[in-house]
Amino acid sequence: MAIRIKKSVCVGLDVHRNNVWACVCAKDPNKKKDTLVFKTKKFLSNHTDLTEMCNWIKETTEKILGKQVTEPIDVYMESTGKYSTLVYDVCEQNKTKPHIVNPKHVRTIAGQKTDQKDCAWIAELGINGLLRESYIPEKAIRASRRLSRSRTNILHAQQDDVRRIQNVLTEANIRMDLIFTSIDGESARKIIEYLMETDEPKLGEIKRRIRKSCRIMKYESVEERKKKEEELLKAFSGAKFSPQQKFELRKAYERIDSYNAQIRDYETMMNETLLPFKSYLDLLESVPGISRLSAMQIVSEIGPDMEPFQNEKSFISWCGLCPQSNKSNNKHKSVKIGKGGKYLKPVLVQCALNAIKHPYYSGKYEAISRRRCKKIALIAIARKMMVAVYHMFMTGEYFNPTELLEEDDQVVSESVDSEQSTVDSEQLKKEEAIEQTAQELVAMTMEKDPEVAEKVQFLLEQLGIGATFQNGPLQRPSIEQRRL
Repeated sequence: MAIRIKKSVCVGLDVHRNNVWACVCAKDPNKKKDTLVFKTKKFLSNHTDLTEMCNWIKETTEKILGKQVTEPIDVYMESTGKYSTLVYDVCEQNKTKPHIVNPKHVRTIAGQKTDQKDCAWIAELGINGLLRESYIPEKAIRASRRLSRSRTNILHAQQDDVRRIQNVLTEANIRMDLIFTSIDGESARKIIEYLMETDEPKLGEIKRRIRKSCRIMKYESVEERKKKEEELLKAFSGAKFSPQQKFELRKAYERIDSYNAQIRDYETMMNETLLPFKSYLDLLESVPGISRLSAMQIVSEIGPDMEPFQNEKSFISWCGLCPQSNKSNNKHKSVKIGKGGKYLKPVLVQCALNAIKHPYYSGKYEAISRRRCKKIALIAIARKMMVAVYHMFMTGEYFNPTELLEEDDQVVSESVDSEQSTVDSEQLKKEEAIEQTAQELVAMTMEKDPEVAEKVQFLLEQLGIGATFQNGPLQRPSIEQRRL
């Protein structure tokens, strides 16, 4: 089957740790049929040789085509981690158009694989338009992404030390997990330091190191206080650290303090790097559940440009928040979400956990969780949030959904109606009291002095009460008549 050539020239690179094989694939202008010409050369992976490779690509292309090339040349390479990053940066600096592709999409036939054939195969696939490049954001976003991922790795290392502390406490027969929800808090650390200093802990000293806002320190009666004191004594009774355990705890806390300082430094550097993208961070912060730090992490991963994505579905698929497409013979083999987004997806799930506390997302979460389950509902909320982010980045508008506006208008109208009804009822009571007094006054003066009664009636009409006395009791008009 013949494949139609879609580009005049394309370059394929086979990247290794020490060298790079480059192949220029161009359409032969001297022949009528679509005939491809391949030129291959090997270069070392240092900056000087990579720059020379870019110059060789341009010279070879102009020699094959027989004319000067003004537009950037497409350069395709496999994703090989840090080795392809340097090649990508050098190609970008030398005004070529580099692309990173998935290694699964450029596999060759087993048994006929060499470096020269690999780069030629990549170039041939690229010139025929059969490669789908991965999304690579601009350089500033890539720098911020590196900081964000390094911070995440440091945070994971910190949590490893927290788990080590928990294991030491369990071996020392100290059940602080029954008292505190987290052992890396301020109160838990003060108590552990106190237990390392003494072999006979006292209840008063332990209570003095616990914050007043902790659950164990809140009680309403003497019986509840005694019950919680017994709970404290049981948690720390028989507590005794060995010298090795004390040494391990001190070193773990030293590492945790060091990690905390590093995390703060990384966050400061991320904030400085993302200063040109402050408007996008403000857009993200307008979404319920997304904090400033989460906004920096999200922008570092997705970048501000949504043009590389065809639509919102393509963007959600890239984030790893939609089911996989694995269907054969009308059977769905798997409907799980994709495995992508190792660093992005956990942040989105955390934001979704905060977003379901907002009235706009809480109803949607409850409706989905009743039909499916809480985990699926949480992923669905994260997906809805990223759909909103996609359109916000495309239009530059803040988070202000139509449903939320309708709910606010309904609440405002209901409150206005309730306030108006309250005012009307109070006004009605006042007028009833005035009219009752007027009836008594007119009845008292009618027999003795009719002229005074007529004057009182005229006065009431001037005041707008509208009461009349014609051979009977006063007749009070309705509220609608009075408004008119």
